[in-house]
Amino acid sequence: MTAAIINQIFLGELLVRKKVITRSQLRECLAVQRQTKQKLGEIILEKRLLSAQEISLILKEQHWRNLGYWVIGD
Repeated sequence: MTAAIINQIFLGELLVRKKVITRSQLRECLAVQRQTKQKLGEIILEKRLLSAQEISLILKEQHWRNLGYWVIGD
């Protein structure tokens, strides 16, 4: 279980790594998240940084990466 936690990639970090959002945009969204307790993806949608379809795709990628199956494009 510890290995899974160590290798876990968070949504915001994945978005920044893939250059989908900037680190500054992530910090702004995380500040909103701390205040509102909303999910990060919801905040990103509200700010129109990504579409619902784009969020869905990146969440799928995050899921597979966290399971250790994602190797393409790293």
